Amino acid sequence: MLLHPFQAFLPVTDRIPAPETFFADCKEVFPALFEQGYFQPLDEEALFFYEIVRPGRTFRGLIASVDISEYREGRIKKHEQTIHAKEDLQKSLFLEQQAMIKPVLCTYPVSRPVQAWMNAFSGSQPPAREFYFPSEQTTHRIYSISGEKTIRKIQALFHDNVPEVFIADGHHRCSAAAALHEERPEKPFSRLLCAFFDAADLEIHNFNRVITHLNGLTGERFLEEVRTYCSVNPCQEGQRPEGKHEFLLLLPSGEYILRWKPELLEGLPENGVLLDVELLNTYLLGPILHIANVRNDPNILYIEGPGGVAALKKTMEKHEGKAAFCLYPVPSDDFFALVRAGAVMPPKSTWFEPRVKTGLIVAPWTTV
Repeated sequence: MLLHPFQAFLPVTDRIPAPETFFADCKEVFPALFEQGYFQPLDEEALFFYEIVRPGRTFRGLIASVDISEYREGRIKKHEQTIHAKEDLQKSLFLEQQAMIKPVLCTYPVSRPVQAWMNAFSGSQPPAREFYFPSEQTTHRIYSISGEKTIRKIQALFHDNVPEVFIADGHHRCSAAAALHEERPEKPFSRLLCAFFDAADLEIHNFNRVITHLNGLTGERFLEEVRTYCSVNPCQEGQRPEGKHEFLLLLPSGEYILRWKPELLEGLPENGVLLDVELLNTYLLGPILHIANVRNDPNILYIEGPGGVAALKKTMEKHEGKAAFCLYPVPSDDFFALVRAGAVMPPKSTWFEPRVKTGLIVAPWTTV
């Protein structure tokens, strides 16, 4: 993986008294904020060390620019299908913003030489920017790394030890940038802004679903259909799945722990991984609810796993959801087995943390 330094724009600290509000709103109003001088360019091109500190845990990564060919030629590997409507939305945002305001989050197997460099760099200089987010109890710090000799050392480290990476968050940003590069070769869409965190510095969470119709079935009838494929057991309110091949079904009438019947789990695929989200699409959403295309069907709402069962219930109430599924997170061993085998997961199979804040580092297309 060949990393490139770039001229970044960073938020002006003394103009941001409430970081949580500023960065939460940045995606919607970035062009206006940029015009009003809320971001200032650094004097020189650089790479960036990124650190996220929360109680009991610190996550560290590196932010750099990479050529779009790394994605098009498969060295930045995707593992999930994208959703067409989200691709189109991302393309529109890129054209409106004329910048990447959030890096694509990429992961890779732990490399001891890269990890040793990160250990040595951490704490070696003051951050260029630091923001605290009280509701999350997290501190985000970004450090500028310049100097030709230092940059070349880091480039060599990644080139020699990280030949490929896997997208953790940002499939739609990658596909949208690649599409724009192909559609508008005269425009500067030839680079991606990426944040690289190794497997030890990321957590994999589940991605849940709310369904807004039951294909005309009552809740009771839907449960009968589900029993064709799963064991169904009523459970305590708020109980979450405790292992692989177990998941939670929420209906307005109650909550149930479901487990796939053993005969469905026989005969693992060649890579030895059988995903619960794949089984959900194949046996419940397709034949029972007639949801044939999970990439585009408007009756599926995707909810990030860290929100837990409470987020599912809130979404059901807001959108008059008829059912919700809380899945068990994809184990890290399964994730890497799949991506190494070149498998592509269904959309919204995983949710990775930590996340780089939108707007904390900006790369206009003319500088990335």
